[in-house]
Amino acid sequence: MLSQEQRRDILAEAEAVSMWERAKGAIEVMRPAARRFSASPSMTLPTLVGLSESEIRNYSVLAMARHICANPDGRWRQIPTLETECTLQIEMALKNEARNRDGFFCPYEIQRRSFSMTRADTVGVGSSGGYLVPTELVSFIDLLRNRTVAFRLGAYPLSGLIHQPGKGNLSIPKLTGAATATWLTTETTQANSGNSSNQSFSQLGLTPHNVAGYTEISRQLLIQSTPSAEAIVMSDLAAVVAIALDEAAINGPGTAGAPVGILNTAGVQTLSGGGGSITWNGVTTMEEQLLTSNVPMFSSGWATTPAVAQLLANRQMFSGSSFPIWQGPLRAGQINGNAAMSSQQIPSATLILGDWSQMVIADWGQLEIEVNPYANFQAGLIAVRAIATVDIGLRNAAGFCTAASVT
Repeated sequence: MLSQEQRRDILAEAEAVSMWERAKGAIEVMRPAARRFSASPSMTLPTLVGLSESEIRNYSVLAMARHICANPDGRWRQIPTLETECTLQIEMALKNEARNRDGFFCPYEIQRRSFSMTRADTVGVGSSGGYLVPTELVSFIDLLRNRTVAFRLGAYPLSGLIHQPGKGNLSIPKLTGAATATWLTTETTQANSGNSSNQSFSQLGLTPHNVAGYTEISRQLLIQSTPSAEAIVMSDLAAVVAIALDEAAINGPGTAGAPVGILNTAGVQTLSGGGGSITWNGVTTMEEQLLTSNVPMFSSGWATTPAVAQLLANRQMFSGSSFPIWQGPLRAGQINGNAAMSSQQIPSATLILGDWSQMVIADWGQLEIEVNPYANFQAGLIAVRAIATVDIGLRNAAGFCTAASVT
């Protein structure tokens, strides 16, 4: 007989894909020897394996790392665990095996699991992870990292794409030329008799790019630490990948495997006359340029460095004004009513205004984690590397305007 939890899992999965009748039939014919979970045939994301809530809670990347360390050379694949079953199912869906015998795929449900932002490396030294081994874990002070800005200002996330042979790239149609309307001479004049023009289209192409995060943990921490070590490793890897992705969104060169960011995208506008000692006139000119280009400004916002933010916070809008150009805190204020954020992610002396909803950040849902049990054999350090598949594109490059060499 199926347990109540198994019944709930089947019905919940069926509800997600509107297949109640199939689920009800499956409950009646299911046998106890069946697999713990099974992704629905209608689900298209290979890394979505259909985990229950309890399985999502119990899934452990560190447990998988221990499993690989204890059973190297691929022997871990022969020992059934929740984590092993997940990666084998994903590999089957992808029609592909992990890149090496110590690599595994992390389910999409786990990638979206919430973690506290913490970091650790070793047990012995407090500043390197020792504070994370019991007696009692209360809190942890994270590293000082660059603040990400793209998603905060409204970049559009496109998640759960399929990355399989022949299915990796994605094209989003976009309108590049609108049809025109004209007045008809008489009531019998035909609208398509040379009186109108057709729409024109192009495509925004998105191609998988791989970005990696790397961290090292001690074997002792792997064995002794509390469950919070799971959050420590995952959030550290997620943070470094997120920072790299955000940096690429701003200034990605489009070379060496990186996507193309705002500052290197053809068609992005620049402030007429350049940055220089920017004034209120320059700020409003940037906004005027976007509005003249019919940018909808659904999610308009400014991004710059802390130094430029400080400069604008001490510069009057115009002579005799008691109001500065930048109003509010330097980390997150306002310029002319639009959100303004500062971050070290932005290149020096650069100011960006844009409708950030014009930016698409695509995520193919594949997170491959590889474990190196011998990263530092003498010190007993284990290396963990995570590789995510993403891309960045601007639906309308004219939706952004930049100013360089701001003083």
